[in-house]
Amino acid sequence: MRCLTVIVHHRGREILEACVESLLREISDDDRIVVFGNGLEEPLPEVVRHPRILVDQVDVGVGFSEANNLAVQAGRERWGTFETYFFLNNDTRVHPGALDLLHRALRAHPACAIVGPQLVIDGHEGLINSLGLNVTRHAEAWDEGIGLSREEYGELPEPSERLAVTGAALLARADVFHELGEWSRLYGYYFEDIDLCIRAWQRGYTVRLEPNAIVAHRVSASSGGAVSEFKTLHSWRNQIVLFLLHWPVLRLVRDIPTLAARQTVLYFRRRRVGAVRDASLQAKAIRQALTKLPTISRQRLARRHDVQWTRFLREPGTVPVIQLPDADAG
Repeated sequence: MRCLTVIVHHRGREILEACVESLLREISDDDRIVVFGNGLEEPLPEVVRHPRILVDQVDVGVGFSEANNLAVQAGRERWGTFETYFFLNNDTRVHPGALDLLHRALRAHPACAIVGPQLVIDGHEGLINSLGLNVTRHAEAWDEGIGLSREEYGELPEPSERLAVTGAALLARADVFHELGEWSRLYGYYFEDIDLCIRAWQRGYTVRLEPNAIVAHRVSASSGGAVSEFKTLHSWRNQIVLFLLHWPVLRLVRDIPTLAARQTVLYFRRRRVGAVRDASLQAKAIRQALTKLPTISRQRLARRHDVQWTRFLREPGTVPVIQLPDADAG
């Protein structure tokens, strides 16, 4: 399968260099790479001058979805059509044979539109980063196995269907990707990978995990560190957006009162214990989500309503406590 890899890059010259070098060892002669500069803050490494690599960019940064879609467009304009797209974060390293295993999974399962690898934590590769994405009935989301060692997690799953896989390393059939309308610009950052996978399920395709394919991913967090306000705001907002956009009507009617009550309790609890920053971010996230209601309503009317994907939803409150290693350790 002729593959176009897309790597969106903002900063981190050394991590991009390691990412591209690992990928160049894996692609075939017909494969190509687009490195998309998303409001670059520094010069690119020399490795991007490789003849199979196209560098494209925008001077002012855009959202994750927009950047990936623009990169795909640039690659198609330069080299024509491809059979698959491999979306890869710039802070990843592809292990030997991983891309081939992902393509084998697509060939072996014609209904599969999207497949993802096992992600391990770069620098702590005995620790899991992701074995697919879990989502609850209230649209809370987390990576399966994140922060656990292989011993703590136990036996790894067999290659199998998942509700979603992370956009940090995701292989998609090109024709289905365009059929789905590409990455949604509704989210900006975070949850767009879950959205893409749900839309694939809604159109009768499947999403799979191939745990034998391994990609290392650098995790910029620590067990005691604070999550950035940017990530917190976008994650909380987009949880609500995902819920309002995709949940079947009967589930919305059943779950909205519970979710609204929970949000209210959380807000006043945060205010009461002095977590004013978090309370303010929560209120801002809700306001921003509600401003997207007209767009959400239009998209709900236009989409397919296959609900088989809802069988993967977990119960609210099952999100585990996540412990991550210090990003600089080791």
